[in-house]
Amino acid sequence: MSPSSPSPDVYPEIDPTGRWRLRVVGEFMAEWARIRPDAVVHEFVDYLADRKGLRRTYTWRDWDVWTRAIAHRLQDLVAERGGRGERVAILAPQGPEYVAAFHAALRAGVVAVPLFPPDVPGHGDRLDGVFDDCAPSVVVTTTDKRELVEKMLAGRGLTGRVALLLPEDVAGPAGAADAAAFVPPPDLALDDVAYLQYTSGSTRAPRGVVLTQRNFVYNLVQVMHAQGMEGLVPEVTSVSWLPLFHDMGLLLGAGQPMVTGSKSVLMDPLAFIMKPSRWVTELARHPNVISAAPNFAFALAAKKAKPGELDGLDWSGVVSLINGAEPVLVSTLEAFQDTFGPRGLPDTAQRPSYGMAEAVVFVCGGDPAAPRVVVEADVEALQRGVLTEAAPGGRRTSLVSCGRAFGLHLAIADPAAEHGAGRLLPAGHVGEIWVNGPNVGLGYWEKPEESAAVFGARLEPADAAAAGLPAEGWLRTGDLGALTGGNLFITGRQKDLIIVDGRNIYPHDVEFSVEHAHDAIALHKLAAFAVPTEDGEAVVVVAEQYRAATAAPDRLPEIDAAVRQAVSEQHSVRLHDFVLIAPDTIPWTSSGKIARQATRTAYLEGTLTRVRAPGS
Repeated sequence: MSPSSPSPDVYPEIDPTGRWRLRVVGEFMAEWARIRPDAVVHEFVDYLADRKGLRRTYTWRDWDVWTRAIAHRLQDLVAERGGRGERVAILAPQGPEYVAAFHAALRAGVVAVPLFPPDVPGHGDRLDGVFDDCAPSVVVTTTDKRELVEKMLAGRGLTGRVALLLPEDVAGPAGAADAAAFVPPPDLALDDVAYLQYTSGSTRAPRGVVLTQRNFVYNLVQVMHAQGMEGLVPEVTSVSWLPLFHDMGLLLGAGQPMVTGSKSVLMDPLAFIMKPSRWVTELARHPNVISAAPNFAFALAAKKAKPGELDGLDWSGVVSLINGAEPVLVSTLEAFQDTFGPRGLPDTAQRPSYGMAEAVVFVCGGDPAAPRVVVEADVEALQRGVLTEAAPGGRRTSLVSCGRAFGLHLAIADPAAEHGAGRLLPAGHVGEIWVNGPNVGLGYWEKPEESAAVFGARLEPADAAAAGLPAEGWLRTGDLGALTGGNLFITGRQKDLIIVDGRNIYPHDVEFSVEHAHDAIALHKLAAFAVPTEDGEAVVVVAEQYRAATAAPDRLPEIDAAVRQAVSEQHSVRLHDFVLIAPDTIPWTSSGKIARQATRTAYLEGTLTRVRAPGS
């Protein structure tokens, strides 16, 4: 079904058969519309409109017409404002209009900027930062968000300078003439910029990763092969509730069908949060399913599963569940398998993985034909920067492998090397994770110095030659990890690492100990970080009160003592301070992670909403 003619854009490392010659996205889409016109490509399940789930489906024929119509309108609008290099910001809610706009932008050859509507709570400053950074000249939104977007543009003095486009205006028969008039740019190439993926950090100005058509398509093929889907497409279904403005949500919900011709089932993130069973039920409704979520979502789905809701459902059709974006816990993997394994979920379906926006999203993942790899790591050795198995009776922490590299190079480099070429570290030693491959982006939008530092790292030539690795073009991820037996183990973020008395203390390990120290502490809603003291760095933990623990204000001394004891016994470190804060007040990033650095800033500034004892 896919061309197999020889081409310089065939990559044997991800596609040994040569079946998936890389082309621009629009060429893939046109071919699938010709080959599978009546097959469903997108199904949107709207639980916000109907609690039973209002389903809207689109065939490849319908989708092809709609996206070509939007693409034609985009071409006209950007031609008036400077040409194809203009940025097109998508400020739409999760739904078909969002995906259609993204697909249309890639077909038209303009630069898409996947964002979110102005009313997403807590992210107004980030939206302002992105507009300052990339100055979009067209905004795509929906009818119900139009007034909000117009108000935002007016507040920035952009009324009349930024064009608005509503995908609904060219949906169905209304767009037939525009679709017929659309002409794909004849010079659109794989190395042209496709979109800007803005990272979700909250401690600095937003950074837009510049990603090309090649980056995007290559990463999609990587995922397909690494997750064991190649022999199943196009009879594959991706199921996702992840936000479309987030890298994994965009790749899985909007990207996968474009290249593989497969089906995408999409729902709103809020629908999952309100009722996690909606996600796992959808996984059981389709054959050959791939999905992805952060670790907390797997834990929540297993915890909230009710026997009555699971009756009659079969998860044997699930091929791959990517678990990434935050530390993967053995306890979560086991709880999810214990819940859904007896109902057909294959033992190999859960795939701990690792990725980042600077490499589109996917870097490596678990082997689809092998069980997951877990190391019971020696805590003292890990604090010295070495990953090794703990001796019987020794202090240990469970680390889950994020799998192997697929179609790219991984290296573990000395994190202390900030200038010049980096030195490779031996297998099993903890260092900074470096990545090199065709899915690595070009850099950050209009940030040449930062781009050179992050995307232009070099390995010592002798080290690179000895290891059979390229010396140039390495991406510094800022993440810490170790390679052993070809498997990558993540130990933390370099910027979050806490160093006490020369020992490396990893925040997520401390957070895990604290959240299990007392039942008044909410799970997955806490942050450990370092603060400066006269004696050097010291450890602080900020944690949210569990909402149901209404007696927490009366039990603060008890909670504090339990936390300090757990940290001391399990990490051999004294806790400088523990702060219990009100429910739902800890800072989050736009991708759903706890913002440790923002929490640290709030702690130092004294702006946290503390839980206080009565009368204090």
